[in-house]
Formats: sequence, structure tokens, C-alpha cells
Amino acid sequence: MNKVMSRPASHREGDTNDVTSPLRTCVSCRRHRQPDGLLRLQLMQGSLVMAAKRGGRGAHVCVKRECIKGLTAGSLSRALRVPVADLDTDALLCDANRLAQRRLLDTIGLARRQGALTPGVERIVKRNDSFVVVASDLSERGRRTLSGVPSFIEGHELGRAAGMGWLGAVSIAEPLAKQAAYWLTLWYESRSAQDASRCGVAPTPEHSKCSDGE
Repeated sequence: MNKVMSRPASHREGDTNDVTSPLRTCVSCRRHRQPDGLLRLQLMQGSLVMAAKRGGRGAHVCVKRECIKGLTAGSLSRALRVPVADLDTDALLCDANRLAQRRLLDTIGLARRQGALTPGVERIVKRNDSFVVVASDLSERGRRTLSGVPSFIEGHELGRAAGMGWLGAVSIAEPLAKQAAYWLTLWYESRSAQDASRCGVAPTPEHSKCSDGE
């Protein structure tokens, strides 16, 4: 049985610096996309690893729930050119969700250190070159101010990631905005009400609207 795990990497799947990268094919839906919009999978010592370092043969899958759920042992075996047995896509989704949450929190901390973070609802101006992350326990007044922005985790966790107290929202500027957007997309696409309980993570008030690729 192939164990599913995540592995720290120097290259992160949300990075978009390599704009000349050739298109990759999702092994599930067979669509062609830029690598920065895909999740890379690789076998290392019998384990299926996400966000692995470049090098070695890898397989790519869209950052969408239906594509991850649609993975089969056969499609991965053909892409990786090694046998993949007993693939557990539910375990893969759980692992992807934990990885995405950890990496988004890391990105928030990095943005603070690089001066690319704007903390607090009252200081945020939505712009095309920034990405806003909202706490799941933000007040109704704050939600009206930042309408249309999906929620993440609770404000004390956002604040801890930024080295601050409770935060209702943060704005992340480029060059880290695309990376943050990637990890929040994967976080939403890899969870549902049932998954949140099984994976040991707390659901947010809005996650049911964004699960199952919606």
C-alpha cells in the first residue's frame, strides 16, 4: 500500500516565478495547465509525496476536488511509470488539506517578515495585486466590509501566524499573493463537512459552500 504523506520542499507549488514552464497535463481530467496551477505528486521510497522538490518523475493533478477524487492507481502508475497500489484519495485529500493550511500560515508569516502583509480589516483595500484572507470568526460588520472574500481559520490562528494578536483579516501583496491564493484554493477544494471532522480540522462557517469544487 502506498502511504500518502507531505514533504517540506524548497520549491512550493504555489510559486509562479517560472513563467516559461511548459504546460503539464492533469492525470485526472487530462487538461493542460501551467504547473503553478497544479499539485505535483511524486513517489519517494514507496510514499506518494505532495509538494516535492523538482527532480525525479512526477504526476500533476488540478487543484480541484473532483480531480483529486478522480485519481486512480492506474493513471498514477502510467504517469509515474511505477506501480501505485491501493490509492486512498480520501487520505490524499486530508493530507492536502493539512498541507495547504500549514503552507498558507507559513506564507502569512513570510509576508509579515517581507513587509508584504497588511493586517486588520480597517487597513485593507482590495486590489488586483493583493490577496485577502479572512478569519472564520470575523464579525458581520467586517464581513460586509470584505464581502465576497471566503473565510479561512479563526482570527487567533491568523494572528499567531503573523506574530500578532487576533486578526480579522490580512492582505498579502505580490510576490506572495499568488502563492497565498493557491494554498487557500487547495485548502477549500480538499475539504467538506465530513472531511473536516475526519481530518481533525475545524470547519469554517462557509466551507460547505466551497466544498466539492463549488
